[in-house]
Amino acid sequence: MQKIKLIALILIFILLAAPSINAENINIRATLKNDRYHLDMKIFMNFTATKNYDSDRSGYLDWNETKLLLMKKLPEMLPEIFGQSESYMNYIYFKNLTVDSRSTWILLNTTKDSLLKSPPYPVNSTIPYFITFTVEFYFNGSYEHRIVLAKNWSGELSLKIPDGWSYISSSLKNVEVKNGEIRGLFHHGFFVKLKENKYYWMSIGVDSFIALIFGIFIYVSYKRRKVKKRITHIVFASLVRNIMALVITLSLIFYFLWVLGPSLEARVAGLAPISSRLFLVKLYNLDKPWYIQFYRWWESVFTGKLLTSLNWDRKFTMEELKIGMIKSTYIFALSTFLSYFASTYLGTFSGKKRKIDVTALIFLILYSIPTFIAALLFLKLSALNTSFYLFLVTPFKNGLEYLRLLFPAFLLSLLTIAKPYLLTKNVAIKEYRAPYVFTFKAVGMEKRKIRKYVRRTSLIPIITDSVLNFGWILTAQVFVEVIFRIKGMGYLLFLGTMKGNPFEVQLSLVYLAFVMIGGSILADTTLFALDPRVRR
Repeated sequence: MQKIKLIALILIFILLAAPSINAENINIRATLKNDRYHLDMKIFMNFTATKNYDSDRSGYLDWNETKLLLMKKLPEMLPEIFGQSESYMNYIYFKNLTVDSRSTWILLNTTKDSLLKSPPYPVNSTIPYFITFTVEFYFNGSYEHRIVLAKNWSGELSLKIPDGWSYISSSLKNVEVKNGEIRGLFHHGFFVKLKENKYYWMSIGVDSFIALIFGIFIYVSYKRRKVKKRITHIVFASLVRNIMALVITLSLIFYFLWVLGPSLEARVAGLAPISSRLFLVKLYNLDKPWYIQFYRWWESVFTGKLLTSLNWDRKFTMEELKIGMIKSTYIFALSTFLSYFASTYLGTFSGKKRKIDVTALIFLILYSIPTFIAALLFLKLSALNTSFYLFLVTPFKNGLEYLRLLFPAFLLSLLTIAKPYLLTKNVAIKEYRAPYVFTFKAVGMEKRKIRKYVRRTSLIPIITDSVLNFGWILTAQVFVEVIFRIKGMGYLLFLGTMKGNPFEVQLSLVYLAFVMIGGSILADTTLFALDPRVRR
């Protein structure tokens, strides 16, 4: 038992000591550039002139012998530059150096290496060698940053940081910070944590401003809780609520699309060169704190900068987007109106019957069919008439285009009518048993007028539910636009997703969010007009 313990201790010691045996004494001088995207590095290495490379047994290593030694040692020390490594055009993936847990790339045209002392070198003497290169990267959206070198190197680090930056912590030993330069010893790699003072104080100010805004909002809401509601109050309250929902939703979309996830060159599906990464970073300020990204992104939403595209994709003109938005809004408004208008009349009419509802069965069957399958079946049936089929799938540049859009809008209304119809019918069944209906019947009121009152009451829960149903209608509309070849915003979203174009995806999502907000405000104002309880 004691022998086993002794052997285990020896193995543990060997495992712990192995990195120390393989570690090289390397000095690194690095300078973080003011542009925040580049790090100039100068690495000093010492190699031993071993006699294995002294082929002529002269006791010295000449130029050729030194070259052979370097060709053997350098790929082991820096395989990114001297070995087989992942590269793209003028970029080499530097997998052992990360900035804020993100990949870095070595610029090939910046690499320079040299010997500090010319050969010959006596055997067992030191060969001083250095290499310089520039690393390209981008920081995350915060004021704190972390630079990590995960290599089995040991030595001294000298890192110069720009004005306005400060040192937080690191794994260095004997750290000395003076005149914007950080010095210290590292063992088996290092990490250095830095802070941008400007963004640090700005973040405190922004957080305080947000807290102040929320405090004012809560105070105003408390003071106005007993104020008699008017249509202007309802519209204003709905506008504020929906704008807040819009800001939160689009901010989350932006955060998950641009800040989180893999690197930018991977997110554009390999269609853009690596050099386009900094273009994206600067365009969306991804290396700045969240509030700067937030402000700049909303600025791009309202100024049309979201139309900016990379060279690997076409640019959508304002005229094309304008026509696409009009088409998508036309289909959405028409299909929603047909769906809720028909469900209101059919639901209140069938709500007084106690028979098996065949209409509900048909609507449920249509609701269960996937949108793209229903659209394809519709086109297949229309193919029985060649002229009608060509009319459905051929875009027009005149009024016939909006006549053509009537058919996909009608199909979309049929696929989404089941939910409002069943909700209307359930409310109508309850309303027909209400005391006021029996009173109306007792005084001899016409059935048509009674049904009118029931329909008005049944509209209240339908309108409340419509806001939730808008999302389903818009989702189904994407497939309808693709299958019917309608160049609207749903079609643009599909193309952007298939091609990996984040610009097109963003633009489509922004449009869909604005449609949802507009529909929600319209529903709130309609509910105010129908329900007297809301006006109290």
